[in-house]
Amino acid sequence: MIFIVTNKYDSKRGKDDGRLHTADIFFQGLDDAIMAAQNMITAAESMGLGVVPLGSIKNDPQKIIEVLNLPKMTFPVLGLQIGIPDQEPQLKPRLPLKFIAFDNDYPKEIKLSDLSDYDQEVTTYYDLRDANRRIDSFTNQIAGAKLDRHYTKRDEIMKVLHRQGLCTDEGID
Repeated sequence: MIFIVTNKYDSKRGKDDGRLHTADIFFQGLDDAIMAAQNMITAAESMGLGVVPLGSIKNDPQKIIEVLNLPKMTFPVLGLQIGIPDQEPQLKPRLPLKFIAFDNDYPKEIKLSDLSDYDQEVTTYYDLRDANRRIDSFTNQIAGAKLDRHYTKRDEIMKVLHRQGLCTDEGID
């Protein structure tokens, strides 16, 4: 299953596509796709199915557009792999709530030392899990290769969005 943001319109009613090219409308569609995906995940898991969200669909969005023959004004944002699990992996520890939920303001700075307990928990998880053991920590992951300067197909996302007629902000003055 792939969630696609679409900004199709009905030209038969004499309407133009005006604001459909704006980032604002794109993000409205993106929000809807994210909520739909979460509902699909919840429904699938309630039936005992396994789900893997595939953010990797954005690794080469132009290729996905070509393979799925997507029309203009559409963009693939998330894939879901749904099926019967053949294993029961341990749950990865999640970042503590104090780092992801805030009251009234967003903290301006989190010190690396604030993450030491969680770092140890993640390191232990990777060391003790049944499959794919590795030596790693949360802080190594967030400061890893993703931050290194290098080109990827994801760097073309804005160009692909524009080719699809999205986020161009055409038609607004």
